[in-house]
Amino acid sequence: MRARYFLLFLVFFITLQSCEKVESPQKPMSKKEALTNLEKSLANFNSQKLKSILIEKSSKTNADEEIAIALQPILNNSKLVLNAYEIDYNKEFQSVNDPQIIITSLVLLTLEKEFQVIDSNGSSKIKLLNNSKGAWDWAMEAIGVAAVAELISSIGSSAAIQASRTLILKTVGKIASRYAGWIGAAIMVADFAECMATGD
Repeated sequence: MRARYFLLFLVFFITLQSCEKVESPQKPMSKKEALTNLEKSLANFNSQKLKSILIEKSSKTNADEEIAIALQPILNNSKLVLNAYEIDYNKEFQSVNDPQIIITSLVLLTLEKEFQVIDSNGSSKIKLLNNSKGAWDWAMEAIGVAAVAELISSIGSSAAIQASRTLILKTVGKIASRYAGWIGAAIMVADFAECMATGD
């Protein structure tokens, strides 16, 4: 009798484990904390390791898997950013490990940095000068200066970003078409990590 109960419990446990779990969003941080965490993870990211995976990707069958593992810290911090902006990555993306989550968080980070510049200078740095590029100018080039400029003019202010989730996600969809899948996310993260290394 005990053996039968044990077997029933075992079958139930295995069934539960095999069901795909919907990841519940982590407790939201403030925007500032979430963006700071993402910024730190980019600054500390080993882009050389990522680049070597990208260079060797044609000879590897599991390149996407390796990239996904390498980008896990960035993905985790990206989810915290989306939570802070009340963007439900469970609903808005194909999976909780969709590389577009990373791209969305990088767009949000760049927008916030650009709005900081606008607030402090009264004008935007969108028109880049070839000889005076700071880290966030390079970051905007990684995303696409036109896309960032369009978002900034459409959104208007940092305070309005949260209310413009649909617009941001739509723009990210366009950007992601140039940075498709894990390989595209890896290229963007590598660009951003190098941006961070240049300093402002």
